[in-house]
Amino acid sequence: DTSKSIDVDCIVDGPDSGEKVFDEINNITGGNSYECEVTEDVLDEEGNYKFYVKATGGSTCPAEADKVTVFYDSEGPDRPDYIEKDKESACVYEIEFKTDRDGDTTYVEIYRDDDKEFKVGPDTRIKTIDIGPDEKYEFDDERYGEDCGKTQYYAIRAFDDADNPSDVTVEK
Repeated sequence: DTSKSIDVDCIVDGPDSGEKVFDEINNITGGNSYECEVTEDVLDEEGNYKFYVKATGGSTCPAEADKVTVFYDSEGPDRPDYIEKDKESACVYEIEFKTDRDGDTTYVEIYRDDDKEFKVGPDTRIKTIDIGPDEKYEFDDERYGEDCGKTQYYAIRAFDDADNPSDVTVEK
């Protein structure tokens, strides 16, 4: 019967916290869909979390959904060992870096700016490279036009498969 209202409890069973209701949706009528909001208050430590919903009220209740297990990873990999540049010509830098042997790195982002004190982010990112832990990599960074001849500065950070970033490594 879609005219009867249903109450839904969103339940989590965390690594060490045990089972608890983290969200409630009340007075749902048939034909609508809703979402349980998972915030950092719910995911308070790394590990496996089991989520499910339990409905009460209505003609087919109580009902309980299947549990879904999710592994929560909030820690990034160790930062890359180094990033170095070698000026090959006025417009070309050879960039070499090595990732840490942390076992977590799945890709890196390379950043560049002509100001030594710069922020890493989308505006300064020049390259994303899929690479694992404990690997060396080289590439040429060519500059054109008015940027040719300007001194460039480079930084790198690693990411794991959950897109958690490492600390930034800057060139020495």
